[in-house]
Amino acid sequence: MAGVEYSYSKPVKRLGRLLRSERKIIYLILFYALVNGIIVLTLPLGIQAILNFIMGGRVTSSWVILIVIVVLGLTISGLIQIAQMTLTERLQQRIFTKSSFELAVRIPKIKVESFQNRYAPEMMNQFFDTINLQKGLAKLLVDFPTATLQVIFGLILISVYHPFFLFFSLIIVFLLWLLFRYTGPQGVITSLKESSHKYEVAHWLEEVARTMGTFKLAGITDLPLLKVDKLIMGYLYFRRKHFGILITQYKTMIAFKVITTGALLIMGSILLIDNQISLGQFVAAEIIIILIMNSIEKLIVGLESVYDVLTSVEKLGALTDMPLEEDKVKNPSNLTNCEAFAVNVESLQFHYPGTERSVIDKVSFEIKQGEKLVLAGKAGSGKTTLLQLLTGIYEDYQGRITYNGVPLSALCHDDLRLQIGDNIWQETIFKGSVRENITLGKSGVSDDMVMEALEAVSAIDSLNMLEEGLNTLLFPEGVKIPRSLSKKIILARSMVSQPKLLLMEMETDFMTNAERKKFYDYLLSKPWTLFAVSDESEFIQKADRMMFLDKGAISFEGKFDEFKNSGYAEFIRE
Repeated sequence: MAGVEYSYSKPVKRLGRLLRSERKIIYLILFYALVNGIIVLTLPLGIQAILNFIMGGRVTSSWVILIVIVVLGLTISGLIQIAQMTLTERLQQRIFTKSSFELAVRIPKIKVESFQNRYAPEMMNQFFDTINLQKGLAKLLVDFPTATLQVIFGLILISVYHPFFLFFSLIIVFLLWLLFRYTGPQGVITSLKESSHKYEVAHWLEEVARTMGTFKLAGITDLPLLKVDKLIMGYLYFRRKHFGILITQYKTMIAFKVITTGALLIMGSILLIDNQISLGQFVAAEIIIILIMNSIEKLIVGLESVYDVLTSVEKLGALTDMPLEEDKVKNPSNLTNCEAFAVNVESLQFHYPGTERSVIDKVSFEIKQGEKLVLAGKAGSGKTTLLQLLTGIYEDYQGRITYNGVPLSALCHDDLRLQIGDNIWQETIFKGSVRENITLGKSGVSDDMVMEALEAVSAIDSLNMLEEGLNTLLFPEGVKIPRSLSKKIILARSMVSQPKLLLMEMETDFMTNAERKKFYDYLLSKPWTLFAVSDESEFIQKADRMMFLDKGAISFEGKFDEFKNSGYAEFIRE
């Protein structure tokens, strides 16, 4: 995690925003904490009054009433704690639900550039900090306000007994401020660093699991162990630093508790001997002091929960801070009321973030409505990138892309992509039914349309072999089904909604010759505009025309018969 800057104030501000968003529940929890803090302090006052009655040798109705009040106060305190637990449980459920829905909405809209140097699944592991946030926030909102109010009310109460206690109360407040001021920020920063290294360990273990076959077939290799050992060393280093801060706080608390209790016992005894306070006041003061010390101990021991909460909101905030694609107005009617798109590209230039070499270099071309254009090219010439640029997933490009004369930059990307089918290399199978993997939950896609798309890629026979047909559950990356069926499902996905523009990287090695011919005929017979990447001469010669891309620039554009006489014909398969 070298080069990453960690801030103490940033997670504190994030926590403040989170608390404000749930202020109704939190205000109620804090109100209960206030009432509970006051009720708990009636115990020493009640005991003081009861002692005064006992020392007088009288058992009166007032004595009975005092006992009833103390017992009733403890009962109400318990009921208030139950109410606080109920509210915090509701808050925990809301936090988990809101985090889940927010990320589900945001993830598909995150700008692709944000993941240029980061692995998206690794970052999504930070969602599990929601669980830490749930647990830590419950303790933070129940224990901390109650303990804080008990300390404040307790210090105010014993200050009434004698000016010495007032002076001592101010010293306690000052020492607590010093402790939190000088150890708190470092505690947050070391917790953030510890968490980052923890996720690096988790990600490497996921990588080993994802590529299990690679490491299994490698025979004897120590690489998984060596890498996890290195990552764990980083985690342990910052965990020990964080624990060192916790131990410092605990040691300070123990010393503080011993000195404070001893000093107050000595001074209380002296004041009692000098008749400056009564025996009842002395006993009540000592009970209050014990309550104060227990509350301070609860505050300091609970600091780890505070660090966990601040770390969690920062990790979750890193996900919600990722920039989203801009929402545009609804697309004009000339895009929605047509059978196919006309595409125009002018002087298109693009390089990936952090690099200077242009992957696409001043490319210009036009695709007419319903035209079938094939793009060929050398490996690494920018073919996939060009398709991606047409979908609008990269926004930082130079030049102009228009659909039916409307600039891509002015279009609502979500509406546009509903009308574009794509089969680009990133497409994969996710955990869901066959139907879900093909329709992606889009409205208006019927089972008849699904079956038509599956028929076009010759997947009906394979589908019939699945016990539950379209309802069969598929697993990530298409495990447990043949690779050919996985590829056919992805192809069917790109065509099922009868798009107005089909962007496709042609990969048909998994098809038989008859299946391939049937698929080509289906693609070319539809009214959509087709822009396909292919190096197969059988398909290219059936298309309206072709282009050849070399080092990000178009080096040929025309008919296949003309291309065969060019110097690039060797890159096309017969």
